Amino acid sequence: MSENSKQSINNVKLGENIRLSDFINLYGCEIGDNSRVGAFVEIQKNAKIGRNVKVSSHTFICEGVTIEDDVFVGHNVSFINDKYPRATANGAPQTEADWICVPTLVKKGASIGTSSTILCGITIGENAIIGSGSVVTKDVPANSVVAGIPARFIRAVESDKSDKEDGLKPVPFLDLKAQYQSIKTEIQPAVNKILESCAFVLGEEVAAFEREFAAYQNASNGIAVNTGTSALHLALLAAGVGPGDEVITVSFTFVATVAAIVYTGARPVFVDIEPKSLTMDTTAIEAAITPQTKVILPVHIHGQSADMDSIMEIARRHNLIVIEDACQAHGAEYKGRRVGSIGDMGCFSFYPGKNLGAYGEGGMVVTNNQEHAHTIRKLRDWGAESKYVHTLKGYNYRMEGVQGAILRVKLRHLEKWTNARRSHASRYDVLFADAGVKTPYEMASNRHVYHIYAIRVAKRDEFQKALMAHGVHSGIHYPIPVHLQPAHADLGYKAGDFPQTEAASNEVLSLPMFAELTSAQQDRVVKAVCEVLKSL
Repeated sequence: MSENSKQSINNVKLGENIRLSDFINLYGCEIGDNSRVGAFVEIQKNAKIGRNVKVSSHTFICEGVTIEDDVFVGHNVSFINDKYPRATANGAPQTEADWICVPTLVKKGASIGTSSTILCGITIGENAIIGSGSVVTKDVPANSVVAGIPARFIRAVESDKSDKEDGLKPVPFLDLKAQYQSIKTEIQPAVNKILESCAFVLGEEVAAFEREFAAYQNASNGIAVNTGTSALHLALLAAGVGPGDEVITVSFTFVATVAAIVYTGARPVFVDIEPKSLTMDTTAIEAAITPQTKVILPVHIHGQSADMDSIMEIARRHNLIVIEDACQAHGAEYKGRRVGSIGDMGCFSFYPGKNLGAYGEGGMVVTNNQEHAHTIRKLRDWGAESKYVHTLKGYNYRMEGVQGAILRVKLRHLEKWTNARRSHASRYDVLFADAGVKTPYEMASNRHVYHIYAIRVAKRDEFQKALMAHGVHSGIHYPIPVHLQPAHADLGYKAGDFPQTEAASNEVLSLPMFAELTSAQQDRVVKAVCEVLKSL
């Protein structure tokens, strides 16, 4: 307890050079160096206030709030840490046992105006500005000005000099050089370790990466291979898929999904996609099931999970195996569960441009089924049970040691990169909100990891050329659905068979999306898209 009778301070960790006004109630919290707290302020337990923060008078900062350095909090600001204050989700009176603290984060340099209310579970980005009297109901992107009830995007905060200089250069679709520069000092020793040990194929670095990535995806087994295509191929073989069998999947995917099925001698059977999420339309699955169906193979496209509850329920009723194509969805979640570990097996690609990419090729199968894991381990290495003893007709699908070492380094950064991608996607959504741009849809209870941020536009090919004239690179994922690819004409499908798939293939346009994307680059992308939209 403070000796000052006008201050109630209990169990508080205070930094150096703190200035505290009278009539404050602080308990169980932490306040960093050089911060200021005004009169009639309450800061509750487990709240964390950074350095050089000013908290103005009559403000309430509740449990679960973290405020980073250099933040300004205006007068009479209230934070809320419960989704259903004084009530449960169904409206019943709340008891102490019902209360759940949902954390809120205010990032470095942000400013929160007088009489604002910040709802729980919100992240306010770096240098963001919240206008006075606002009610903030969702995440605020970095370097943004928002205001109103609910708070809406007003404009971007002027970026720093380096961001302005970015505006002079074309905006790349992907910048692997920027990523490498940020981890260069970690990558080089990892590569040197492989060169010194001469463990060039498989080896301990690959084995360690298998364990770490499987744990990251909440699976008990990880089997590293040379590509994502190989991962799909081996998972299908482990499921017993072969000539005469059918595998239900989607045509809106990279051709490798279908190639892996064809490699086994089985027949791909396509269903259409759901138009908002672009993932498998689960209402179409049962009509596609025949006595020859063995596997359902959903694709978590662009970083968004398919509707796995529906897929798993159908699979159980029909005694089918589910193999998840998660090649674009490292760390994506469906109802709190990591993709790849929901079905019988999950397959990942580590192609360089993926959210977790090798410096070459790589892939992995994750599974909680020990028998499948044992079979795949043998199949990837010539079917070997032990050295020179081959019990299966296998393949040379082994991961190189150097890729395992590099991927171990990069895995440590994946959550940070994913959060950056999600922040960029949120900022795109806000900046495009009033421009009539059809932005990606994140399914409720999903954690989209935005491998691709694909808008949908008319006259897509013209649109892409016009963007390039504005110095903005983009991609198309994917312009021709697999059922219309010449290589798979023998499957007998024709234009019009899958209208939602074909509409998406005609309209999707992938905008620049990578963790190192700057605010200035994003602003330039948005400006170019809006200008092209008006001109076409």
